Amino acid sequence: WILLPAGGVVSMIYGWRRGKKEKVKTYIDTYLGYCWVAFGAALALTLIFMVKNGYESSYFFMMLLYGMATVISGGLLNFKPLIIGGACSFVFAIIAALTGGLELFLCIGGALLCSYIIPGHMLQSKYKSQS
Repeated sequence: WILLPAGGVVSMIYGWRRGKKEKVKTYIDTYLGYCWVAFGAALALTLIFMVKNGYESSYFFMMLLYGMATVISGGLLNFKPLIIGGACSFVFAIIAALTGGLELFLCIGGALLCSYIIPGHMLQSKYKSQS
């Protein structure tokens, strides 16, 4: 968790530099950019106020945010695994809200696995097979 902000900064710089090299920007690129900037801002605010609002409720909202941004991205990219992964984040958020405790961290791991890691590898594999 400590390295997460550093990874976010590195990712932002990489994306910004890569975006400057692109000559064409589509509406989907613009929408995805706004979606993920809004997600990042909402996630940052959730983390900043985590102590005040309680850890369990903050993690619940984080999983909802994961799901929302992932479903939007999947819809824009017409990539079903992202949509399904985002829906799984909603399910994990509900389970976390109903159980709490240590199960909460399993739910977070499940939400990240389903919404980011698995669809990300599938998207990368699809991209490589088209090249």
